[in-house]
Amino acid sequence: MIFWIKIFLLQYTPRFIWLFLRKPKRLVEYYFVLFFKKERNQDISEVFCPICKTQSSFFLSIGKRQNALCPICGSRERHRLLWLLLVRDFKLANTKYKVLHIAPFDGLNKNIRQLKNIEYCAASKKERAYSYQENLLNVDLTNLLFEDSVFDIVISVHILEHIEEDALALKEIVRVLNVNGTALLMVPQSGRMETYEGLHSTSPRKRKNAYGQWDHVRLYGKDFKSRLMRIGFKVEEKIIAKDFSAQERLKYGLTDESIFICKKT
Repeated sequence: MIFWIKIFLLQYTPRFIWLFLRKPKRLVEYYFVLFFKKERNQDISEVFCPICKTQSSFFLSIGKRQNALCPICGSRERHRLLWLLLVRDFKLANTKYKVLHIAPFDGLNKNIRQLKNIEYCAASKKERAYSYQENLLNVDLTNLLFEDSVFDIVISVHILEHIEEDALALKEIVRVLNVNGTALLMVPQSGRMETYEGLHSTSPRKRKNAYGQWDHVRLYGKDFKSRLMRIGFKVEEKIIAKDFSAQERLKYGLTDESIFICKKT
């Protein structure tokens, strides 16, 4: 019953209400845990979010994932991993790039948009059940309305698992990248070897049981890299958290999630 109430609220509550309530909800949870619970990580005295550049006593948990959610900006592990990669390996702060960012996290959108050296395009296919920033273009990733070879970087984080025709979306990413361009891709992956898909049902509950989330259409396996290579990418799978010490991983709230760094072949 609670599951269906959540789905109803997501689809029929005006977006501005979700946007207004999101941060107060996080802060209430943060201070509740701070004063009334002892489950927070005791191995480190404070954490630091590299996206909003704020220190906190801890990151909030998301389900079974501890040390996951920044109570200030709402960044998750994957967002912090991506930002650290962009700043450290791509020298984002002082290199000129033309960037296409698909359905960006608010904090990343804000940070990148402020960089004067970046020509930045944030875009998403806007659907009823989600909240969007005002400065997003409404585009379909399977039919991007851009010319060929125009972007230096295309970023897609936890988007492809929502798209029925993911191969078509990937081909569009290949098309709009310039000859030396890079796609930075992240998806949730299971431990199984092959991607699980083919559930012919639009039932949110069945999709959640099969794929882990009500609006996913597949659960990628370890074959994701080979799927990218079949599309026409040269792929480096990078676990950026391994470049940090155990203390730094706790401090920044990092996991071993892979970032797939994709070049045209």
